[in-house]
Amino acid sequence: MKTLRVAPLLLFVAVQQSLSRMSYEDSGRRGCEKGWIKREGRCYLFSRNRRSFPDGVNFCTENGGSLLEVENKEEENWVNFQCLIRGYSGGVWIGIVDISHNGTFLAVSTQNEPSYKNWAPGEPSRHLNQEHCGFIWVHTNQWNDAGCGRPEHIVCKQ
Repeated sequence: MKTLRVAPLLLFVAVQQSLSRMSYEDSGRRGCEKGWIKREGRCYLFSRNRRSFPDGVNFCTENGGSLLEVENKEEENWVNFQCLIRGYSGGVWIGIVDISHNGTFLAVSTQNEPSYKNWAPGEPSRHLNQEHCGFIWVHTNQWNDAGCGRPEHIVCKQ
């Protein structure tokens, strides 16, 4: 029983030390502004508060980035891990939107279909034709669609 109680504590301490190191090593002195985390030449900013999709787009723009557009599974797994260690629950908005309300989700930055997709089974559902913005469910690491006014966490990318 003692092992079970110690293991989560050790994991917590290791994660906190890792986050502290990342924040120091990857802040402004290595190409990312303070508060952003560097990974493979890109910088990421994780919000503390939930916002609607439009407010998330504005938040990222105001901070010099854009809403996360996932390029591949490795990036998605890394972002999901970062969300989990920050205690995020629910979802994280990603930069894809069904602008024409026809079920075709396009990247906000390019207006093209994303080359990488990870929709959960049965998604995008466009439930009642009211779900036009994409997000990642943190607990499954799969994509879903939702109403754009729903508050979710934000990940910005430079």
